[in-house]
Amino acid sequence: TFLTVYVLYDLNEALIILGLIAVNVVVLLLARFIPNRTVGLFAMAVIGLLPIGVIAEGTLAMWAIIAIGLFNSIMFPTIFDLAIKGLGRHTSQGSSLLVMAIVGGAIVPPLQGLFADLTGDLQLSFIIPMICYAYIVYYGFVGYKVKEVQV
Repeated sequence: TFLTVYVLYDLNEALIILGLIAVNVVVLLLARFIPNRTVGLFAMAVIGLLPIGVIAEGTLAMWAIIAIGLFNSIMFPTIFDLAIKGLGRHTSQGSSLLVMAIVGGAIVPPLQGLFADLTGDLQLSFIIPMICYAYIVYYGFVGYKVKEVQV
């Protein structure tokens, strides 16, 4: 892997990429491979990286945004697994609704753009994805739990 990364990039970039992967693995180990903890901690990492990507300039901002993508990579499949857990005979309906809910990715960017237009501050508009990631943190630690329904 290192050789592949090194061949495609110069040594500095290869080391940065490998460092980001190492940080990703460390957070995964901190989560102890427990799905809900993994989602929560990865979303917390993104909340930490977003301000760096917004406030910093140049290479540091670029790598922060790339790292956000790296931390996002595990979220959807893990959220999907947590969301359909315990649905029983309603699993197929729940999973189809969850797949349709991906439309949030089509709603949040225009909402952020609208916020940027209304406030005149593009950097401030990143509060919108931060709110979304804050909800993912909540979901990862508390919101994923199956509620007992009493009939």
